[in-house]
Amino acid sequence: MLKALRMDLYRMVRTKSTYIILAAMIASCAMMIWSFYVTSAAFSSGMMGETGADMNLAALMPQTVDGYFDAFFQGNFLVLFTVIFTVIFCGAEYKHGYIKNVASVISRRTGLVISKLICIFIEIIALHALTVLGIIIGCRGFLGITEVNNVRGVVLEVIWGILMNLSMASVIMLLFIIARKTTLPMVIGIIYVLMGSTIYSLADLIVEKLFKITDFSVAEYTNMGNMLSYVNSTASQSTLIRSAIVAVVYLVVSAVVSCMLMNKKDVK
Repeated sequence: MLKALRMDLYRMVRTKSTYIILAAMIASCAMMIWSFYVTSAAFSSGMMGETGADMNLAALMPQTVDGYFDAFFQGNFLVLFTVIFTVIFCGAEYKHGYIKNVASVISRRTGLVISKLICIFIEIIALHALTVLGIIIGCRGFLGITEVNNVRGVVLEVIWGILMNLSMASVIMLLFIIARKTTLPMVIGIIYVLMGSTIYSLADLIVEKLFKITDFSVAEYTNMGNMLSYVNSTASQSTLIRSAIVAVVYLVVSAVVSCMLMNKKDVK
């Protein structure tokens, strides 16, 4: 497995997509902070009126550093880049025949799955670290916001974000191993990330109609649902525990099934 990991790390460091995705994330982060800055400046200068729409927009503007962490981490901002990187990274070795070289130097193909998860984990940490840095620079340098109400909550939100993104990446990797094509997992992943709230609302409606259950939410038992609606800087201990268990279960099950499929399928 160590040989496979070294080869995958070498490939990740040398491939352009690794840095393109990081650069795209930095650019998106900068644009979001700039939009917050422009809106904040408009309110400060009196350009925004006191209409209902303007007052609603003002109410949505974060007032603390915690609020900006929630704006970036509670949602689909980072997980979208995770999905794209996972598909591209897993697909590249099949596209260029690199998988044959990696498979030839290891005795068990389980190492192929674990090495990819480690590389994806490193990329996820880089995405989160750069986002944290961007938020801090944006809040202090552009928005003039320094107040932090819950440092512990912010730290836990970032750590839980890394865990849930890795779990999501494990599921996407499993879809790729099943399909052996980049199109299907990419399309499914992006649609799921962007339309997660709609999918969960529809699922809850179906459960309510079929089983007459009104206090059940599908989102609580999925990674994307927890990222969109539950895990933030003020999340309760029970919410963090439940979301961590959900993330670990998805991560382990997806990794185990991926290993089983990798051992059975031919490497092409």
